[in-house]
Amino acid sequence: MWANDAHVKEIAWGLLPNFDPDKHIARGLRALAHGIVPSYGGKHVDIHLWKDSFKKIFDQLKPRRDYFQGETVKYAAMVVSQQTRDFRQENDTIWHVAEGVNGIHSVSHLLLDVIFDDSLNVEGLSQYKVVIFDNVACLSESQCDAIRRYVENGGTIIAMMETSLYDEWGDKRENFELADLFGVDYKSTEESGVTRVLVPHDDELKQQFGHFITFIARGTRVARVWRCVTGRTPSS
Repeated sequence: MWANDAHVKEIAWGLLPNFDPDKHIARGLRALAHGIVPSYGGKHVDIHLWKDSFKKIFDQLKPRRDYFQGETVKYAAMVVSQQTRDFRQENDTIWHVAEGVNGIHSVSHLLLDVIFDDSLNVEGLSQYKVVIFDNVACLSESQCDAIRRYVENGGTIIAMMETSLYDEWGDKRENFELADLFGVDYKSTEESGVTRVLVPHDDELKQQFGHFITFIARGTRVARVWRCVTGRTPSS
């Protein structure tokens, strides 16, 4: 990772001759917590100007050398899907989504593994208590069956947008393949423009649900499904 700080663009362009090491120490420790050996480098500026900052970084990492290349704590995982990237998302969108989910966990000091399509089986999923599917649109029937077994065995999934609406080749289904888990049926996707999600934040709702985040994003329209104990769906 690059260890440097840039000028505020309204003031000047280029990199500062020295930098605050604290945020780079935090990045290194976060990498270490995920089983990665941190490696630092600088650019464009004489390294001798940065030696004090680098020394502070290495002073923090050196006592932790015994933990380099360790195993991650298996609690939560985020799915990054090559299938969905190939058939449903633009090339950079998948990484923007991943960065957003990872950023939420990082600022909350929560460890998060990244898993891929080949981990969507019973063995791969069972390592985690929570698995996040952020618009993992393209899933095969066997992957969906594994997700069902994972939930039946006590696992929790967080699924968003069009998750399971397409098969592994990008062919659209009439409904979410995992509609039985979601408890909703697919209606439509807002392809143009955005869906505004506005949550009222009065005292009663705040007491009941805690803090809300209001945001604007693409949306998927769904219909909630009410199922009787017999498995039949009421007409109204």
